[in-house]
Parts: sequence; structure tokens; C-alpha cells
Amino acid sequence: GFCVCSLETHRGLASRLALACQARVLIIDYRLSPEHPFPAALEDSLSAYRWLLAQNVSANQIVVGGDSAGGGLTLATVVSLRDAGQSLPKALFLLSPWTDLTFSGESLQTRKNLDPIFGGEGNRLGFAPAYLGPHNPANPLISPLFADLQSLPPTLIHVGSDEILLDDSVRLEKK
Repeated sequence: GFCVCSLETHRGLASRLALACQARVLIIDYRLSPEHPFPAALEDSLSAYRWLLAQNVSANQIVVGGDSAGGGLTLATVVSLRDAGQSLPKALFLLSPWTDLTFSGESLQTRKNLDPIFGGEGNRLGFAPAYLGPHNPANPLISPLFADLQSLPPTLIHVGSDEILLDDSVRLEKK
């Protein structure tokens, strides 16, 4: 949600992914809102990617991924890199990515009583205003669903059928 979670909350997931893929993993402790609204998390993500390249890690050896807000941040990072003419990672993986902070996805309503994490009355990913600050939620670097997604690396998207973020992923895949 750009406001919560940390290296500690995601270390287990990252470790399991690294073991399953027989790969090294770098998880970043990007700055959180409300103290650090957009574009702080994006700047931190770009810095981490560029740091890897400076360590002589080839872009074709890098896979970038994230879940929820981290999934949207992954897309925004790669769109930024592409638009800056920089080398792109080999692939992306997105786990229940939050790609639309305008909240235009229908599943926000149709899945609200089914979603095991974000469901229920009153919970509509309420962290968005703290991350947005004065920025337009349709900005493609905030809501990468609205970005030009041409020439991005192969992307794996995972989402559950009961999630309020289902439409973010379905619309992303179609685009």
C-alpha cells in the first residue's frame, strides 16, 4: 500500500522465490508514505536497479518483481527505465499488482466481500491518498495501467479470482 510492509514482512517470500528460482535476491526498503509520498518509492526502486547495474550485474540477469503496491512499482520502474532509454531487466513478475490508483476496476466492488485481505466494508486500499499527495492518480508512473506498455520485458502476472485487485491484473494483461 506504499505505507506499510518492510524488508521483514517480505523476507520470507523473497527467500522462497530465490530458492525456487536458484537465484540471488535483492529486496529494497523503499521509502514509505505518508512521510515520503510519490515519487519517493519510484526513485528508490530506480536507484536499486541502477545500483545492480553499477555492480556489473547485466540487465539480462535481472528479474524485477513485487506484490500489490510493489507490483505497480515494478511496472512504473520499468516504464521509467524504458522511457529514459536504459537497459531493461530480462523479465517481470507481478503478484496481485495494484496498477490503478484511480480505483476504476469493477472488482473493487464485485469482490469486496470475497477478498481475504482487502475486502469488507470501508476498505478500498485507503493508503492511496498518502502516496498520491497532490499528484493525479491517473499519472502512468502512479497507475501504470495507464502507461504505454509497449516494449516491456516478458511479464508474469499472478492474481486470485477473489481479489479486489483482480481487474487491475485482467486489464493489464489485456493491454
